[in-house]
Amino acid sequence: MALQLNLSYQMVYRIPLAGWLIRDAVRGQPDAKYYFIANMAVLLLGLVWLFGYPLVICLALGMAAVALSGLVVLTAGDAFERSPTTARNAVATRQSRDRALRKDLEKRR
Repeated sequence: MALQLNLSYQMVYRIPLAGWLIRDAVRGQPDAKYYFIANMAVLLLGLVWLFGYPLVICLALGMAAVALSGLVVLTAGDAFERSPTTARNAVATRQSRDRALRKDLEKRR
């Protein structure tokens, strides 16, 4: 996994202009991140100037899809990850914790 991730980074870093900017933002000086964000903002403004309102609409639709996908991933994680044994263990743990709390309450009375 680490080798694949390292290979992915190397592939991104080899893109002529964007790779240089990304590598500098990740590995460069602490203020390089801010210059990268400023460069991306200027690039976005230039593309909006060049392509106009349709680019803004396409970006908004794309970001809406990304946001919806993120919400699905965040909320559906518990639905697929539990096996029956894990669910039984959770119930047993909850029951034993409830019993211990009841015993503690009885002792205090």
